Formats: sequence, structure tokens, C-alpha cells
Amino acid sequence: ICFVDSMGSLRHASRNGSMYLNSCKSVSMAILKLLYCPLEYVASFTSTVFGGILVLNGKDYVEHFLKIVNARSTKKVDGLSGDLQIVVSLISLACHCRLPEYRELIIRLQGLKILTSFITWGLKTVSTAERVYIAPRSHDLSSERSCCYLESEDWEGEDSVFLFGLWVLAELLRHSSHDKESLAELSELREICGGKYSPGAKWYAAYALSFFGIFGFPSELGNRIGESLREKAYADMKLHTSRQDSIIYAHQVVLAVRCPSLLPTQESRNTTEAVHLSSRVDHESLVKLLEYVYSGCVQMIGENTRNLKILAKNCKLESLSRMLSGRRPVWGVGIPSFDLSSALGSAG
Repeated sequence: ICFVDSMGSLRHASRNGSMYLNSCKSVSMAILKLLYCPLEYVASFTSTVFGGILVLNGKDYVEHFLKIVNARSTKKVDGLSGDLQIVVSLISLACHCRLPEYRELIIRLQGLKILTSFITWGLKTVSTAERVYIAPRSHDLSSERSCCYLESEDWEGEDSVFLFGLWVLAELLRHSSHDKESLAELSELREICGGKYSPGAKWYAAYALSFFGIFGFPSELGNRIGESLREKAYADMKLHTSRQDSIIYAHQVVLAVRCPSLLPTQESRNTTEAVHLSSRVDHESLVKLLEYVYSGCVQMIGENTRNLKILAKNCKLESLSRMLSGRRPVWGVGIPSFDLSSALGSAG
């Protein structure tokens, strides 16, 4: 009820009413987290209640919020500096996307086109100083471990606009029969994954990319490290699968940080050059897994992901397993690390 009251009043709120807009954002965020709660019974109950209270004005809210987002990207309204209205509008659209009838309405109203145009425009025009939210403390995102949970404000960071814009876009892609290959935002999604953006924005950019058969976090650093997978010069480890005469060369320093499950035991690590894997390990899936381990992403367009999904789970690569399974990002989970310096310690 508080959400509906906020949405109704928001339509007439001044853009300068930051205190009121902050209150709207808090209410909207609470509903958003309940609607997308990993506990199915919580999400289901919230969806039922939420759908009931939207019966009268839900369609009007969707149309209004889409107009606000579209106005920014078509430059009918200048800038985003200090403007919480767009953030609240995006959060509200993400809430509506959880309900099939409103999600389909957003798609019919050209929501995919509006969101892709908005994100493309935002990347071109919004500087770091103009981002809506400024986190109280900074993080070196490259050093975050995938097992770590971040504070809510740090996961959102300075990128509220991109996080919630990508959230809506990903939900539309998840449920749309639209010809995704014709969309032109792949380069923008890659840019966010590999750029200096918050963990939340990166996760939802990666989630959106997964609907195009690209799983992971593409980046320039990942591309450079990925090149070493095709070079034997400094490889100090051989992986043998059941395929006859098949040897995959690898580097223990990379595996120690990115996928320690593939390493031999600590006792034999200094003397073992060859590791013979179980006959159940599919050669092609192992190659794809190493591609992800080295570069941070793997492309699986039109390919069966089942074997890779099983291998990723067994190797404890939770981030890859989650993306291959089509599961949504979990609020607060950090980005898998590419910091190889930790391998120089006792673990390496």
C-alpha cells in the first residue's frame, strides 16, 4: 500500500523533492527485494499481494515510468545529476516486470527499445560525477572475491541508474520472444562488464549478456590473460581427458586463483606436471571451462550447456554455474577476482 501511495504521489512530485524521492526509493527497494527474493514462497506471496493492489492503476504507472525513462534518452530532459526520479522509475519498472501481465505490457510498449536506448545514451553522456548515488566508501572491484558479500550501498555503488536500467532490460530479455540478435547493445553490455562500474551493474550486464549466449564478465584484462591459454611457452601443467592424444596446457598460477579445484593436491603440486581427469569430464566442456577461467567469459551460442554446467558446479565456479542455469544475480555477491597476486603467497 505504501508503494502504491508513493507511486501515485510521485507522478505529481517535483524533480527537486529529493527528500520525498529518497523515501519513494526506500519503499520501492523494499518491494523489489521481496519480489525477487530467492525464497520462492516470499517472492510468490509478495507478487500476489503486489498484483492485487495494482489492479486499478498498474497500467497507468507503467506508461508513466516508461515515459520518464524515454524522456531522458530522447533528451527531452537534460542530465541525470541529482535526479532520483529516474532511479525510482526504473526500480518501479523492475517491480512491475515481476508480474507477467505488466511485463508483457512493458514489452508491447517498446520497453526493450526504450531501455536499450536509455543505457546506450547514459554510457555516452553521463560522467562519473553525474551518477545518482555516491557510495560512502570505494572498493577495488578487481580484488573482490566471488565468495564475498558486499554492503548494499557498495553493491549498488554510484551506478543506480545503470543497475536498475539493466535489471529491467534483463527481465525483458528473459521473457521476450524478440529477436535478440537484432539488438545492438552487446558492446554496451561488454563495456559495463569490463569497466569501472559497481558490482551490481556488472552482474546485471553479465546476466543480460547470458541471453545472447555469452556467460561471464568480458574485459580487456580477461582478453589478455585468455591469450595465454593458447600458448604453451610458460605452461607448467598438462590436463589429460579421456579423448585420445588430447592434452590441454594450463598455468598453475591462474588456476590457483580462478579455479583451484583443477589443481593437484598441495603435496604433489611441485612434482606433478600432468593431471589425468575422470573419464566423465567432457573434453569440449573442459576447454570451455578453461576459457572462462582464463578470460572471465565463455561464448556458448546455440551449444548445449548441460555438461559445462555440471563441470562448473563440480569445480565450485558458482558464478558460471549460476549464469549457465539462468539464475538471477544475488544482491551483494562480488565479482570473481582477476587479481593473480594472491597466487604469489603460500597458496601459489
